[in-house]
Amino acid sequence: MESQVVYEANGTPNVKILPSPDTEINGHIPNGHTNGHVPNGHANGHLPNGTTHMNGGLSPHQSPHKDHHGIHIIPRSPRLGTPHRRQYVPLEANEDDDELGEFRQGGRIACNEKMMEDAVMEEEQPPKDRCYIVYLIMALHGVGTLLPWNMFITAEAYFTQHKFANVSDDTEYKDKFVTYLGIMGFVPNVTFLFVALFFPPKSSRLTTIISVNVMLSLFVLTTIMAVVDSSGWPKIFFAITMVTIVLFNCGAAIYQSGLYAICAKFPQKYMQSYIIGQGLGGTLCAVIGITTLAAVGDLKVAAILYFACAVIVLFMCVVTLFIMVKMPFVKYYLDQVKETSLEEKEREAIEGERPPLLKIFRDIWLQLYNIWVTFFVTLTVFPSIMVMVAPTSENMAPFMQKFFIPITCFLLFNVCDFLGSCVPAWVKWPSAKYTWILTTAFFLFCPSFLLALHRLATRHLPVFLNDWAYIVVVIAMGLSNGYLKTIVMMDGPQAVRNPNWAGKAASMMVLFLVLGIFCGIQFSLAFPPLSQIGS
Repeated sequence: MESQVVYEANGTPNVKILPSPDTEINGHIPNGHTNGHVPNGHANGHLPNGTTHMNGGLSPHQSPHKDHHGIHIIPRSPRLGTPHRRQYVPLEANEDDDELGEFRQGGRIACNEKMMEDAVMEEEQPPKDRCYIVYLIMALHGVGTLLPWNMFITAEAYFTQHKFANVSDDTEYKDKFVTYLGIMGFVPNVTFLFVALFFPPKSSRLTTIISVNVMLSLFVLTTIMAVVDSSGWPKIFFAITMVTIVLFNCGAAIYQSGLYAICAKFPQKYMQSYIIGQGLGGTLCAVIGITTLAAVGDLKVAAILYFACAVIVLFMCVVTLFIMVKMPFVKYYLDQVKETSLEEKEREAIEGERPPLLKIFRDIWLQLYNIWVTFFVTLTVFPSIMVMVAPTSENMAPFMQKFFIPITCFLLFNVCDFLGSCVPAWVKWPSAKYTWILTTAFFLFCPSFLLALHRLATRHLPVFLNDWAYIVVVIAMGLSNGYLKTIVMMDGPQAVRNPNWAGKAASMMVLFLVLGIFCGIQFSLAFPPLSQIGS
């Protein structure tokens, strides 16, 4: 449609509208009205003094309603058939021309603002996680975070009773292997978490991908070393194993910190999915350990199966990580934070500010306390204290007597931990400000296990818990640990005042998580002397 303004002899403007297939006027115009029936000659609802806003098909036999105000005409692009310009055409003037001009200007502004808001809302709609693919991938990476290291711990008998069993000249490898395993595992883990927190990499996605590939390569090497006979060079094998553990935990620290930072930018349920995966990883490790112990009598074959399972899981993590970072859902949230982070960095460069670690600490210090306490208590009793608990019932089945520790310590605890991490999807603690009440009460599990069946042969304290009461305590602790760690890790990154700090807050949470593990393992060394009080 084409329009032409014609001035009468007295100077009054008028409009001549020429129908055309290239013109689109908003809405069907029944009875000469725009957008349906409009009382008092008003268009588009309650607009004062009336304004016609048309955008739809106009056939040649139709004509717009002409009043004393004007119409919005949107010519269409001849090639694309889409609106490309908005024109305002006055029809006629009268004595209210000044007031009418003000309204016309306001009408155009309001209309443009509404269109811009609609366009922004349409553009900002996040892509859907189709078939929950990203949710499942995050659960898989939760498994990949803990299962490989748990396989190292599960295969402890393979190292002490197979690889170093025949080394008669130096028993230090066998007697202190678990101690070296803990030191070489947690020291580089904590160190690299500090480095990642204060000196973050330019591309967290790239470092996460590199770290998981390093972990995969090291476990392939470990599997090969399990096949090779190293009885003639135990010192070299011990050195290779320790170097492998150090490098593996360096990569695991970067991998775990990067995944927590990624989850912090997604909706909360994806953080829960990642933590559920960690609980599932512990459960799978326990199942594999019990199965191989029952079906395979050879420690070497069992160790090869352990390490092969870890290789398969890590390979799946590598493949899915490459797929995940290219998915529209993931790119939307990561690129959204990246754009706002660039603005934040520009502001910090102008104001001369460093990354606000102190501000982040002030925002989440309570959640840092919660996550530290949760893992401190858990690692105080699991597994170092629970593996020393022995059954007392004489009527227990032979199978349970043989597998009492693997079932109660590893399988039962990990299954309950997994179930506890699923509970926040339905029942969540109402306020993150008061989660400290639950985590502080979590300390009560330490004396509970001290009063259980711990070190029966050497203890002097009385035993207050029988076999079944001990199993109930294990179930309660597993459920509590899974629930608490999930809600704390979900609430922590959300507690910062600036959403762009969520990734950094998640890295800080992981650091305190690992510190809780380290402190709990050290405190567990005090339990054996405490059990002998009264001697």
